[in-house]
Amino acid sequence: YAPSINKSEPGYIYNNKAILYPLMGISGVGEAIVKRIMDERDDRPFDSYDDFVKRMKGAIDKKTTCSLIYAGCFDEFKEIKKL
Repeated sequence: YAPSINKSEPGYIYNNKAILYPLMGISGVGEAIVKRIMDERDDRPFDSYDDFVKRMKGAIDKKTTCSLIYAGCFDEFKEIKKL
């Protein structure tokens, strides 16, 4: 499956005979960014793309955000599919 901003981990996850793509496998997404994403979602999952942008402001740049979008990390949010 495509990576998920709320479910993916640094490495591959095997679940119900499916493989969830890792955040570390996305071009331009490094270990520090993945750690920050995971730390931020530990309190509560991201509930929208806008929520992600608001909570990650200053920690992630536009190029990395675009890499996450192109990889499908935000496909679980309906509004991002309209872009």
